[in-house]
Amino acid sequence: MKTRIASLTLTLLIFLGFTSIAIAAEDFISIYLYPNIGYTPQCLEFCKKYGVEKTIMHHSYVAKGEEKPYRENELPVICGWMPWRNFWTIQSSEKTAEQLKAWCVQNIGSEHLDEVNGFEIDEPSWGFGDWKQQSIPELEKDAELRNEYYKKFGCRPTLSAERFKDSNGWRNTLQFRQQLFVDRLSNVIEGYKTAFPNKKLLICLSPTAYESGSQMGVDINLFKEFPVYCQLIIDPYFQAFRRPLQWAGYVIRWKRNAMAERPLGGVLQFYDSHRDTGWPVEGYMDLNPEDVYRQPFEYLMNGASNLTVFVMAAFSQKRAQNVEALGRAFDFARENKHLWQDTHPVSQVGIYFSENTFRMKDMWGPWSRMTGLYGASFQTEYTYYALSRMQVPADIISVPFCQESGLPEKLKGYSVIVLPDVKCMSKYEADSFAGYVKNGGTLIITGETAFYDEYGKPHSNPALLSLTQGKLVSAKEHATLKLSNKSLPRKLRGLSIAADCNDATLFYRMASRHPEWLKAKCKEMKFNGYDLFFSEKLPKPVSAAILPGKGALTLAAYEDGTSAITVNNYGKGKVYYIGPNDVTLFQGEVTDSLEEPVNKISREAQCMELFGTIMQDALGKDRLLEVKTAPAMEVAMRRKAKGGGTLLYFLNHSGRPVQNTKVKVALDKKTRSADLQLYQPGSALQKLSGKIIKAGAGQGIEFEIPTLKIFAAVWIR
Repeated sequence: MKTRIASLTLTLLIFLGFTSIAIAAEDFISIYLYPNIGYTPQCLEFCKKYGVEKTIMHHSYVAKGEEKPYRENELPVICGWMPWRNFWTIQSSEKTAEQLKAWCVQNIGSEHLDEVNGFEIDEPSWGFGDWKQQSIPELEKDAELRNEYYKKFGCRPTLSAERFKDSNGWRNTLQFRQQLFVDRLSNVIEGYKTAFPNKKLLICLSPTAYESGSQMGVDINLFKEFPVYCQLIIDPYFQAFRRPLQWAGYVIRWKRNAMAERPLGGVLQFYDSHRDTGWPVEGYMDLNPEDVYRQPFEYLMNGASNLTVFVMAAFSQKRAQNVEALGRAFDFARENKHLWQDTHPVSQVGIYFSENTFRMKDMWGPWSRMTGLYGASFQTEYTYYALSRMQVPADIISVPFCQESGLPEKLKGYSVIVLPDVKCMSKYEADSFAGYVKNGGTLIITGETAFYDEYGKPHSNPALLSLTQGKLVSAKEHATLKLSNKSLPRKLRGLSIAADCNDATLFYRMASRHPEWLKAKCKEMKFNGYDLFFSEKLPKPVSAAILPGKGALTLAAYEDGTSAITVNNYGKGKVYYIGPNDVTLFQGEVTDSLEEPVNKISREAQCMELFGTIMQDALGKDRLLEVKTAPAMEVAMRRKAKGGGTLLYFLNHSGRPVQNTKVKVALDKKTRSADLQLYQPGSALQKLSGKIIKAGAGQGIEFEIPTLKIFAAVWIR
């Protein structure tokens, strides 16, 4: 099979030059349907009332003619859950198109194919990376693939049994597997477009491919090479049971970062669908109407360009209040598209998602010192949620695996970069971060960052240790963290905080969140797809410490006196080292979303106060955005294209109205006045009064939002 993603993309773009105008239009709201004759009138009423523009249903329903009522009501129908495994190993797109068309005629029928507007490929990444499936076994027995590998690397592929002996070869094999996946999926995409050139194509991506303990995630950076007509949507449902927010913000920001400006939609979960159907997937929560109502806004404020509901079915009616709440959110979102369209994110803070650490799962096994996929994924994600609690908008920064050369450009424009336990780091990555600090950036390093190289081999001295100007102390288990430095706020000085230390405690907590009903259902159905006892395999918690160098301040120490948190100047910039990386992680419970802690002196509150103090100092006086409000408020900031002003978004997760939210936003130095418009669902457009002030080296505007219920947007022009 030829590796031909670039040429394929070019071919498809040329091919679509005649049809792209007709099929590139993007629908804003669509729904997945489970058709039911008795329920169809209600669903059609929902679609009409709330501006649904596209429907998606399983091809088996289309084969029965269930699409007809929707077509008669002028609703486009996408034929969903279309096969891709059947055509996975076919090398010719023409052959794929031929067999695909034959399959569709046989299983759906020509008369129904003429009626549908497009196709949806669901979760093509499912199972990819499992040793027993797809491309790796083929490298062991497929002569053509092995020869192609030899042409590329000058050697034979390093297979699973040899991965510890040849880590460099293993990285090549992993990279080859990633490209092979994209080439094959591209081949299937081209097959669909060749067979049905005038129909739309939708691909639904699931996080299972990067979050499951038994699977390797597909490199989403490669997906941006897909032709523009191929619409992508993200479904975060497998992560539902452990989301402090409504599950979407982190996922959308990460994938938006990787896929640039191509259309990227989000799939909403508005009721406990899988518990209703009895399927034992990772635990859905019972969502109340406010939980449902927040979801569209979290997607849109973080960069989604369209929304898809999963799933509209007869049994959803027992949660009629959720359906009504979803409709109200859609009304506001549809009527105010200008609040999110043609915008780009604005953030001073970047969180580095390490592909090198992430991919080490394949080499080290799921529960090593690398802690597998859960390490890179959870550390990045829970740092993001901690910053959300502090109303500090953060972008997810990543570069494609084995393509670190793009990192320096990615770091530009950020005042602060957080490295959340980035265990594996190449020399190029380390040099890029060192250059970033020398040129004036601020780096926050946590845990065992850069303790290993990109091949998983331990450094004698961690690659970024020189930036702290200190020396490493042998890692061991600690119990407490004492805050003593006079530069800390008075309420933190003298406090002792339990030092849970790196990853282990977080994972123990994750394991305990598997709901009892899920465990019982898995046993009942003899389903072993999810390991409910993964915490037992984790390494013991340890915490790294350093002897601070000259000029470094110790902000916190362990009980034995060794430095746990230090800060020092380096070049024109500043470096913070936080040994017990759990200090920077969101600690809240998922069941009530981003709720405010009841106990103000809890460990969580103390950790967030400490991390907030460090972040405030790191950002300094030249902050783009400062918000004083309830901890349960999530904030995002975006700018309109072509000088259209700045948009601020506020999503209240507390479940109660928040009064007097104070906001300060940096403005261009030449600005003498600004128009402030407040948009809130259920309220008329409101003008806010703002005060122009001096802010850092420039100026800004201060204003206050009197009452903030669930969602609000402020447009500053």
